[in-house]
Amino acid sequence: MKTQKSAWTAFPSFREVREAVESDPSAQAHKPGIVKCLVLYALVSGAYVFHVISSVDRRGRRIARQLMSFPEGSYLHLVFKDKTDCFGHLGPLATTSFAFTEATTNSVTQIPYNDIESVAEASPSIHRPLLSWAIVAMATAVTLAVMGRAGI
Repeated sequence: MKTQKSAWTAFPSFREVREAVESDPSAQAHKPGIVKCLVLYALVSGAYVFHVISSVDRRGRRIARQLMSFPEGSYLHLVFKDKTDCFGHLGPLATTSFAFTEATTNSVTQIPYNDIESVAEASPSIHRPLLSWAIVAMATAVTLAVMGRAGI
């Protein structure tokens, strides 16, 4: 049975990179320094790490494009891949995730684009119970005043 190497062990070590560069016959006249080998190794490993980190799948890119159409601070309804949902305000967008302020807890979280199933703009339900109680109290006072003058 074939054993699979992990992604990190598949990379050549710094010593292997240097030996490969030094074994090149055309480079025998000019041996590369340690700094050149370090730069080469950093570029190769950095490109791989960047590729792994920025891997956003197709649906994630679609969600990212959708979110770009909304201005920052928009009130949104998010449905996650596990069929849960939440409401809140959109924050700044990054390459693989975005900031989202949940309406219920008022906490800011970074959500990866790959975790979202759908995005829709929602209208925040604004409850003003104090205003409605003030209107009811004023209507009651007016009714009692009218009834008191009429002698009812």
